[in-house]
Amino acid sequence: MSFDPNRPRGRPAHTPGTTVLAYTPDGRRVITGGSNSAIRIYTVGQDGEPKTVDEGVDAHFSIGATNESFIMGAEDGTVWQYDIASGKMQNLLVRCALPVRDIAVSRDGKWAAVASDELTVKIVKIEDMTQVKYLREQAKGTKHVTFDPTGRYATVSATDGILYIYSLTEDEPELVRKLDGVIRRLEPDAEATSRAVWHPDGTAFASAEVTRDISIYSTSEWKKEKTFSGGHTGDITALSWAPNGTLLASAAADGQIVLWEAKTQKILQRYDFGNVINLAWHPTQNSLSFTTSDGELFIHDNFVPKDHEALLQKPLQAAPIFPGPLTEISNNVARTLTDRSKEAVQRAARARSADSLDDILGGDEEMADFVDDDDGAGYAEEELNLYGKRTNGHLDDLGGSDSKRVFSGSWQPKAHPAIQPGSTPWAGSRRYLCLNLTGAVWTVDQETHHTVTVEFYDRELHRDFHFTDPYLYDKACLNENGTLFSNSPSDGSPATIFYRPHETWTARADWRTQLPEGEMVRALALSDSYIVAVTNKDYVRVYTLFGTPFRVYRQKSQAVTCAAWRDYIMSIGNGPLGIDGRHTTLRYTVENVKRDEICQNEDEVALPEGVQLKTVFFSDTGDPCIYDSTGVLLVLQHWRTPGQARWVPLLDTKQLARLAGGRKEETYWPVAVAQEKFHCIILKGGDKNPYFPRPLLSEFDFQIPISNEPPKDPSESEEAAAERKEGARFEEAFVRSNVLLSLFRDLLSSTNATSSQRSELARKELELDKTLLQMLAVECREGEERGMKALELVTMMTDRNGKMLEAAAKVAQRYGRGVLEDKIRDLAEQRVMGMGDDDELAMPPAFSYPCTLCLCLHKPPSSLRLGRRTLTSSPRQPLAQPRHGILNEPWLPPASPIPHPTAYFSPTRTRRELGGLDGNRNNDHKPPDERVLKLGRTLCTLSPLLPTILYNTLPPEILAPSVNLHLFPSTHPHLPIVKGRTLYRAALWTVPVAWSSVPLVGNVKLQILSERIVRAGTLLDPERHGDHHDCGDERLVVRWKTEPRTESRPFHETPFSSHTDPAPSRTSAQHSHLSSSKNGTNKGLSVLLGGEEPIFKLSKEEQFTGLFIFAFDEEGRILTHTIEHADEADGWERTAKFVTLTDWLIGKARGSLDPVTNPNPELAMESCQPSGLPSHPSGYRRQRS
Repeated sequence: MSFDPNRPRGRPAHTPGTTVLAYTPDGRRVITGGSNSAIRIYTVGQDGEPKTVDEGVDAHFSIGATNESFIMGAEDGTVWQYDIASGKMQNLLVRCALPVRDIAVSRDGKWAAVASDELTVKIVKIEDMTQVKYLREQAKGTKHVTFDPTGRYATVSATDGILYIYSLTEDEPELVRKLDGVIRRLEPDAEATSRAVWHPDGTAFASAEVTRDISIYSTSEWKKEKTFSGGHTGDITALSWAPNGTLLASAAADGQIVLWEAKTQKILQRYDFGNVINLAWHPTQNSLSFTTSDGELFIHDNFVPKDHEALLQKPLQAAPIFPGPLTEISNNVARTLTDRSKEAVQRAARARSADSLDDILGGDEEMADFVDDDDGAGYAEEELNLYGKRTNGHLDDLGGSDSKRVFSGSWQPKAHPAIQPGSTPWAGSRRYLCLNLTGAVWTVDQETHHTVTVEFYDRELHRDFHFTDPYLYDKACLNENGTLFSNSPSDGSPATIFYRPHETWTARADWRTQLPEGEMVRALALSDSYIVAVTNKDYVRVYTLFGTPFRVYRQKSQAVTCAAWRDYIMSIGNGPLGIDGRHTTLRYTVENVKRDEICQNEDEVALPEGVQLKTVFFSDTGDPCIYDSTGVLLVLQHWRTPGQARWVPLLDTKQLARLAGGRKEETYWPVAVAQEKFHCIILKGGDKNPYFPRPLLSEFDFQIPISNEPPKDPSESEEAAAERKEGARFEEAFVRSNVLLSLFRDLLSSTNATSSQRSELARKELELDKTLLQMLAVECREGEERGMKALELVTMMTDRNGKMLEAAAKVAQRYGRGVLEDKIRDLAEQRVMGMGDDDELAMPPAFSYPCTLCLCLHKPPSSLRLGRRTLTSSPRQPLAQPRHGILNEPWLPPASPIPHPTAYFSPTRTRRELGGLDGNRNNDHKPPDERVLKLGRTLCTLSPLLPTILYNTLPPEILAPSVNLHLFPSTHPHLPIVKGRTLYRAALWTVPVAWSSVPLVGNVKLQILSERIVRAGTLLDPERHGDHHDCGDERLVVRWKTEPRTESRPFHETPFSSHTDPAPSRTSAQHSHLSSSKNGTNKGLSVLLGGEEPIFKLSKEEQFTGLFIFAFDEEGRILTHTIEHADEADGWERTAKFVTLTDWLIGKARGSLDPVTNPNPELAMESCQPSGLPSHPSGYRRQRS
């Protein structure tokens, strides 16, 4: 530590306390302010008394200066502008509610940034105080604010230790980066500094760290580049760069001022001055001024020792952020001319522009000899200034053109920040942690702790509550079951997740868990089943509602936010760069965590270039929705099917009628999507987030953007304009109804649909048809030339019962569109005959047998009349009604909520379409594939063996090696599944024990009531839950019953008895507890089937009615055989979407039109012996119960 004999003396300026100072840009004056009301103005180079201004208020905490005026910020929140010449107050620039902590004036002297204990930093135009810009992203009060020399950035140092960097290139400031850990966390009135001090070239800034070192951060990547270490043992209180950037001065609480060389980060000199809290370099001279907390001002001339004074004489140097020297490739020290005095050089230095091209770019002395004065004309000397440089008269001011500003760094991609849906930033000392349709969670900052309040809209269901929060929770979720919280501690303690249920039957049900060290929660989500948290380490953590860790994995993209609904979770993360090469895209994943199934995997969120995601949530029906920064609400359609999801707009808030013509200026803060409405909070006056008190919720109907309303034609009448608007309104309603119907169908297809949901589905389909009918009326009104579009609208109708087509025909008739009416009635007839349905049950093609198929009709054709036209056809019988049948069996899963059109069988159409099979006269029959042929042979072999299947073994060639037998899985799921051919045959023999029959030969003959082919998925498919997933789409369903037993004939006939079906007989006798072989039960076999008593207790007079359900493998063999009990009064034969086995074998899936004309059309099969079919004409007919 050296001793300076020229130590300056302190000049008492203010009372002890905070003391601030600033030089005017020309360096002629230095101005100070302090804890008293006096303001001192010192003239540089004069030792006389300063000018004192005593018109101000007490406690000046901040200062900024231009050549004509200076600005002072005070503890009372006022910011006054003073005239330097007169020392009088000129203007009150801005007023804050809390004390002002710092003021920064831009390089051009036009703007002043004001930092206070408020959350918002205000940038005021000095000449016009009405022009104000706001920096709003801070979560805590601000301690310092600075401009970079180029005017492109502003840095805000918050008291919570976070440094905010804003871009000022646009009219509205934009947050560029939020740096945590760069500065210290300080109290507003602390003497230590957290200011970001910009290097004069604007490419880096210096800041004091907790370790009492000084770090340099570059603007290219916003990361630490160099460190000045080992200089201080106390907290750093002030930093200041030399005007050319070659030196750095720092002061600390250890009582020392340290002079550093910027290039090498080495200490050049130490000075002993205690309690220094502010530093300022003279703009042009070797002088440093500083103030102390004792209220004294020191002006230290010749601050830089003579050994290092050459560094201060260099032009502007680049910031020390590069690995090698960039500015001293050649000797770039300014040359002092021998014919000029030192004073002349100093005057020239003060007069030179601060914006010379060489100063900005770092010097190019290696090119100084590019022009040689070979001829002695002297023009080379005329091109140089006093420093041997080219003049810069052609340059404008530094802040005038961005193209001439300093290089600000390399390219840096912009990632989407994390989002907590339903939350708002701090506004004063309050913020909303969650706001949805259930209620609101908000918190108040009490400095040492927070207080959290939970409010509900339905106070009859839940009571409001509040509690003291020492954990400082910053995220929350709320639903009908409970409230979820998490925090992000900054003191190194682990992050906490806390769940508090609303109701519990135990003493204590709330729980708290901590994440691993260093892991913070980025977003939370709460559903009725699970808790989801995405973290800064890109983990997705799933918990049950009682705190059990259920699943944890790392997502493929950087976590941004998440949402949850029932068993589904949606996580969103940053993906690859978008088409602009600057902003990252967003990727989402939707999965069912309970079933461990991924619905959509890393698909892209549909956001245009430059658009930000505002929030994400599930609707009340479970569809993912997003809301973006342009005010568009989108829903994810078909998201349950992998690879089929797409984002569909539901509402563009900027196209709302209330905003038409610019009558209102408002934005909408999204809350939820429920009951097919968008619920939001209306924000006015440029607000971006709701504030307190809690605002009211508003709701808007969905309005899909279809087209822009064209301007009205002057010659167009009011009625015509109204009709045109009506047509556009119907078009939007059609698209919207179609989207909502699709979402509802997807929901019902993945859940157990209730009767009310099925009724709702029918209502939605009817509404869609009504909209199409209204659109049809508009087209008919336009004229006959719109007939083709009108007919297209008719074809889009669902028309479940035929009434809508009849109504469409009447609409065409009303407007006199005869041709259109005829075509609509033709379409109606085709639908009645089943000729126009593309979505009908896809049946396999007809089989090619070595036999000849002849179809014999025994009843004459009848007539069907539709409207004014008559269609003559053969008798038809509907084989199914969608309201009854197997879909209502108690042992079957719920029916598909999507109704299917009734299947019909048309003898006339069948005979016509089979014309090509007999000798292939038309030569247009497509041969069936190999599997269909094999399946046909299996069915022909199996059908005659069904009556004796329980005691006569099936041929092994029609059984798959891994054939499965499921015994009554719907009513007795505990029974084991039998696998393999041998066990299959043995188990079939024991099946009669289930209905109290001893399995002896001859007593288990069955009466076959019906044989039907149905599509997979319309009934119970046991193989879906087993090991087999290769079953085909066909299912053979056989309904049967046992023959009645009497006292004289307890057992049935032998297998060679007659096939005649005896009439069923039921009595009201009591069910006997058959537990011995005397009354028809084998006790040992009953135990094998699950107990000592029969599974189904029947009296001796009762018959057992059951179902066989066969599924087949890729070779056409039996893969699964399911046996179920069925009540014969259930009306199963009225199931929709089936055909008889005979119809299927001839490749037909059509039925009759009139259920009364021919109740039983007879089919005759000839020459089927080679294929195993019975030769008797009625041998394939089965009597229906």
